[in-house]
Amino acid sequence: MTDVEQKANPLGKFGRNAGIEFNFTDKTGIWQLWSGHHISFKPMITSKNNFSEIGGGYFGRKLNSFIDVDRIGENYYADMGFINRIETFSTKGSTYDSGDITYRNGFVQMFNQNDYFLYPKDKKIIRHTFGLENYAVWFLDGKLSDRFHRLRYFIMMRNTSMWAFRYDIQQDNLRYYFPLPSEKPLTPGTYHYNSGNIQYTSDSRKNTFFDASLRIGQFYNGTIEQYRASLTVRKQPFWNVAMSLEYNNLKFPTEFGNTKLWLISPKVEINFSNSLFWTTFFQYNTQRNNFNINSRVQWRYKPMSDLFVVYTDNYFADNLNNRNRALVFKLNYWLTL
Repeated sequence: MTDVEQKANPLGKFGRNAGIEFNFTDKTGIWQLWSGHHISFKPMITSKNNFSEIGGGYFGRKLNSFIDVDRIGENYYADMGFINRIETFSTKGSTYDSGDITYRNGFVQMFNQNDYFLYPKDKKIIRHTFGLENYAVWFLDGKLSDRFHRLRYFIMMRNTSMWAFRYDIQQDNLRYYFPLPSEKPLTPGTYHYNSGNIQYTSDSRKNTFFDASLRIGQFYNGTIEQYRASLTVRKQPFWNVAMSLEYNNLKFPTEFGNTKLWLISPKVEINFSNSLFWTTFFQYNTQRNNFNINSRVQWRYKPMSDLFVVYTDNYFADNLNNRNRALVFKLNYWLTL
């Protein structure tokens, strides 16, 4: 592989990551601070390969409030992990005949969460939570990518079931054509849209429990109906089986067309002992025409120290031709000074 090919396809060669982290908690556990700096190493890449984080907050009985800020360079790679949003899948033009392209951009993101808790004298309700979330992302040239604000109200029942109500206010500044509608991609520009969500989670103490939610509202220049449900069956402490379903009905103006998306995600967890675990995920995604298998064996050979063996396989969902596969080993060792 030439130097040019190595630089164009960093994931085709080895990767190393190094970093340092700092965490502080006062004696009460109420005040917390954290920060970190990481560097990834790839052949032919010597710049824009850093990840930095700083944050802090107050975590009391009646009030929680924290802020976290991250900066990720466009050449930062985590071969054994996943970095959300650093790559944007797009089309080269305003039609689907113009071909696909992936843009890689570094970014700065800020997340802030604030929660106020009320504890009523009620036999069924243990807590009310009133919350506000704020999330914003900027490109490294300082221009806003998107922002998100969420108003939340949770009712936590004494039997661990929960009702959740959310109202989201969003803005997206698309730099590239967004290939989501069925007829043609969304055009670059600024989009403002709002939506509401209701969710119910049943008693998680039981061996069988479920979660269901409904989201309805605006979505870019169209509307969204999102239905999500999951069912978990377990026999503690030996195994756990879960099935998750998500259906999105996206309606856009006539020239863009509508889109219906399914995401089906079974998961199986088996505990052979208190130190050996096996977890396998399956995922069927109609948006990416992808079927994924991810199977992980974890051996905890000493406290806080683990050996992971991970096998992953991706297929085209319509014909089951293989996209890619990998076998990865990861070793963690906890060192106390």
